[in-house]
Order: sequence, then structure tokens, then C-alpha cells
Amino acid sequence: MQAAAVIEEAPALGDLAGRVIGQYRMSYILIDTPSGLRLVDQHAAHERVLFDRYLERIERHEPASQALLTPMLFESGAAESAVLESHAEDLRAVGFDIERFSGNAFAIAAVPPELVRNDVQSFLRKLIDASIEERSPHVARVREKVCASLACQAAIKVHRPLGGDEMARLTAELLESSNPFACPHGRPIIVDIKHLDIERHFHRR
Repeated sequence: MQAAAVIEEAPALGDLAGRVIGQYRMSYILIDTPSGLRLVDQHAAHERVLFDRYLERIERHEPASQALLTPMLFESGAAESAVLESHAEDLRAVGFDIERFSGNAFAIAAVPPELVRNDVQSFLRKLIDASIEERSPHVARVREKVCASLACQAAIKVHRPLGGDEMARLTAELLESSNPFACPHGRPIIVDIKHLDIERHFHRR
């Protein structure tokens, strides 16, 4: 009895180690926990995992890159290219091989391994837009912005089917992250439905 009471009173974090029982609408991982049913937003969860990974690479000065078969060009206006230039060092720190090509064009020869080629243009434009909306002189804040934007673009999308091993691995990585409850943008990752509430709904309590 005492052991059961400890499980009930323990922080919900430990329940992430519960049994993965499936995927809801190809967007949420379902976990059977001691206290009920847990839904994990697969996109937000992967965002958190990737965000921590990118920050760690910057702090350890250990960028990870995947070379593109053919370099790609990214072109923008003068103001936008100035913003991108200001982020160049941090982009290289997370794995980009990016250099100004000519005028307002940048040549990209390598990207972080989690980012596919088709998402590079979208990521850079989102990063520029976010930087223009919220200018910050603090280095740490700028790095967090780069990592958050990259994590969002590279993360597993909703409506994507996942295998059992993929779901188990993602929830295990989430448990080890800096904040399993919220993505870098503040959106919730986890929703819990207590077993007692389920029982009451079916008039079993």
C-alpha cells in the first residue's frame, strides 16, 4: 500500500516511463501511466528535445553538419540579409555551412542533420521574421531564438505516423530534457487524463 501511495504522490514526470499504447490521429502519443492516460504532442515534444540538443552543441562548440549534394542559394532583401548575417555565427555553431555569396545572396553547403533540404528556406525566413519582430542584444537570447526556430522546423510534424520504437525513444528523450512540459515557445507538451475521471465518465465511480 505504501509503495502505491508513493506512485500516486510522485511528480507526474516519472510517468513518462509508462507504457506507450499507440498514437492518436497521427499527432499525439498515448501513454498508459499509473495514474491514467497521458497524451504527448509529438511535434512539441520533438521540438523540446531538438532545442536542448542544439543549445548543447553551441555550448560545447560541437556542431553537427550534413553536407548538401549541391549547395543552395538563399536570397532576400537588404534588411533581411543583414539580419541573417548577424545570425551567421550561431547558425554555424549548430551545423550550418553558410557564407555570403554576392549581394544579398547566401550560399549554404551544409545543414544540421535533422533538417532536410526542402525545409532550409522556410527555416531561414521564419528566423528572419522572428528576429525582426523581436530584436534582442543579448547573445544568449539570440542563440535561443536560432535554436528554437530550427527545432520547430526540424521537429516531427503532426499527422505523421510513428512506429512503436520511435514513440518510445521520443518519450524517453523528452523525459531527459530540460523541460518536458513545454516546448521552447511555451506550448504545452503533455495533457493528463486521470483514470479516476475516466472511471467517473463511465459511471464506474
